[in-house]
Order: sequence, then structure tokens, then C-alpha cells
Amino acid sequence: MMVMKILRLFGIVMMSKKLNLIIFIFVFFTTNLFAVENCSEERKQWVEFYKKEFAQNFYEINYGDDPCLISVVSIKFSKNDEKVFISESQNVNQEIIQKLPNDLDINWVPEYFELDAKDDYLYGAQYFASKKYDEAALFLRDYLEKNPKDKLAAKAQYLFAETFRLREDYIEAADQYLNGYENYPLSNHKYLYLLKLSEMLIKINYHKEGCKMMEITQNELKFSDVELFNSFEEQMLKYQCQKVIMPDSDILLVDLINNSKKIIK
Repeated sequence: MMVMKILRLFGIVMMSKKLNLIIFIFVFFTTNLFAVENCSEERKQWVEFYKKEFAQNFYEINYGDDPCLISVVSIKFSKNDEKVFISESQNVNQEIIQKLPNDLDINWVPEYFELDAKDDYLYGAQYFASKKYDEAALFLRDYLEKNPKDKLAAKAQYLFAETFRLREDYIEAADQYLNGYENYPLSNHKYLYLLKLSEMLIKINYHKEGCKMMEITQNELKFSDVELFNSFEEQMLKYQCQKVIMPDSDILLVDLINNSKKIIK
């Protein structure tokens, strides 16, 4: 109980400055060979990302050498202009403060985490996963401005647009979905952009245009993605869109995109 008592005494709040999430700490002082030999590269990268963020809560922190576990050897923090030091010699290893959700799985990482991702993307994705959409939007905007051609840019653009939809700023959301469709036409998010753009048009009282875009895009899918096809079907039912047979769907879609620009702007 030594660590917990000392941290409570000095009012240390275990919250990451940027991630703003509950900190989970594993305190180990020996190398876990099983972890080293069996954990994935994704796990190792996440541990490094987590360590870097967590370190900002302290004046100084020393970690163990295990690349697969978050292990703390010593912590130094400031309180009332005094530096307080906690180390292994003070029995810091007697208390595992709080375990990770899936500590038995050495390859556990948060769902938002991506291999070789830029920090701004990870901060944005983590905030988004935590439903902190204002903060998510700030980091995702910075990431997109600096890395418009990055491998995760299309996904980041989708999340960025989602932050506006979830805050009910439907016009800005529509603009960002449209940006995604035009800037990343070959990405896996192409049809998601159009699905959400269609919904935003309906939300801002352009029901006919939104429904038509949904139907044209769904026809273009032609069951190539059954799950996404069904998503369009569900949205069309939700918004009571009436289907009609429309030839030259590619031409109609271009016209609808251009019309959407006029509506949004």
C-alpha cells in the first residue's frame, strides 16, 4: 500500500495530461521473458506511446526494460517546490495500483491504436474513443494539416467529420465528409463519407437530395460490400427514403456532389 498512500498524501492525480484517461500502472522489477518473446509489435509500440504520455505527470520517471509491460522502477515528482522520490528500495513494488483491462493478454492494446501512427492521430483517436469530441477535433485537425498523405489520413478525416456530427454541427460535418470523399476517393472510407454526407443533407432539411444520394451510392455498391450495403438500406428506411430506378447513376452522383457543395457552402 506504500505507493498508493504516498500518492494520495501528495495529491497526485493519475491522469495523463494529453490523453485525459485513467492511468493503469503495472509495477514490475524483473524482466518478463514470456512477454518479451510473445508480445506483438503493436503492443510494444502502444507501451512506448503510453510510457511517453504517462511520464509527463512526473518530474522524472524511470521504467523497467521490458518492452511489453508498463513497469515503473522509480518516480520523482514535485510538491510544494520539493521533489519527492519513490523507488524500488521503498517497497514501491508491493502495490499494483490498478491492472490493465486485459492484463492476461500480453498483446492487448486499445481499439483506437494503430501501428506506426503519428502521435497527433493517436491523441485524436483516443479522445474520440473517450467521447471527448472537442479535444479529438483539435488533434485530428493538426494531424490532417501536417500529414494529408499519411496512410491513416482517410480514417482521420472520417473521425474528424464524425466529431462535428456527434456535436450536431451538421453543416460542418457535411463539409468534412465531402472533403474526405474528394481528397481520398480510393480509400476504404469512400462510401462511408457518402453515407454520412447523405444523412447530413437530410439533417439540414435537404431530404430529397440526401435520399437520392443514398440510393445512387447503394446502387453503385452492388453488394460488393454487404455490410455497407445494408447500412445504406437501414438509413434509407430510417429516413423514409423512397426508391426509384435511376439510370446513369455515375452522372447523377457527380451532379449531386456538386449540388451538395452549393448547399453546404
